[in-house]
Amino acid sequence: MLTFPAPVSAGKFGVDAYLRFGPGTYTMWAGPSQGTFDGTIRFTVVNALAQDTRYLAPSAYVDSADASIGRQANLLTKPGMSDLEKLQAVYDWVAGNVVFDSDAYFAGVSRLVPASQVLRERRGTCREYSFLVAAMARALGIQVRVVYGQATSRGDQVLHAWNEALVGDKWISLDATFGAGYVDGTAFVREVTRSYFNLASGTHLVTATTLH
Repeated sequence: MLTFPAPVSAGKFGVDAYLRFGPGTYTMWAGPSQGTFDGTIRFTVVNALAQDTRYLAPSAYVDSADASIGRQANLLTKPGMSDLEKLQAVYDWVAGNVVFDSDAYFAGVSRLVPASQVLRERRGTCREYSFLVAAMARALGIQVRVVYGQATSRGDQVLHAWNEALVGDKWISLDATFGAGYVDGTAFVREVTRSYFNLASGTHLVTATTLH
């Protein structure tokens, strides 16, 4: 199940929902809680297109159709670049320009905000880094997903989010959060590295592949 936040104004709301999972019948409902359906608004939509675009089309939080995401992604690329080179450019920019929000991390604050907001604020924890990487890469036509699991950070095992991208016929892993630097005590230290681009198998352990 996918959730799309839809702010209500004067009793009305609107939201773009992409039918990302290929052909078939989709059930949609709206209500005040993402976990409870009260039966008030419910309808079905039939998707006749054959393509499965779950890791290419925009979503509520990987909002790759947002104009600001597309502009920034296009600024990073040049004609003739391969998908791998484009992905490296996205990784380098996110790692070098987004600040890890150590205050939110240690306070246990968990936000769920779209990539376009992360781009504006240029601050976040691992999930925000992953949303922004996925959105910018999808804007460039590269299939990218957000994954969750276990990762080793300076000797400690942590719950973490990062990305997997389809390059050619192979999914590769990249972690712009760890690539941005590290936390010393409670302070973020910028130390950009490509060591976390195209991670060796087993470096991070995926426990969940999300539908973001």
